[in-house]
Amino acid sequence: MITRTSGFGIIGTYAYFADSDTPVGACVSYSENTYVQEFATKELLMSAHREQFPDQHRQQFPEEYTD
Repeated sequence: MITRTSGFGIIGTYAYFADSDTPVGACVSYSENTYVQEFATKELLMSAHREQFPDQHRQQFPEEYTD
């Protein structure tokens, strides 16, 4: 089991990032065989997530869509 408390990544199909809205001490855990992509910035993460997983992105970030 792997646990993350910071950084920018796609874990499976879920976009993960810790920002000012993330509660202190919050973390995400996943098994060692889970597909993970890491990114240097939140912008790169969001762009890749939107492109690779458009339905998941719309569900996870509905505020980005106006239709």
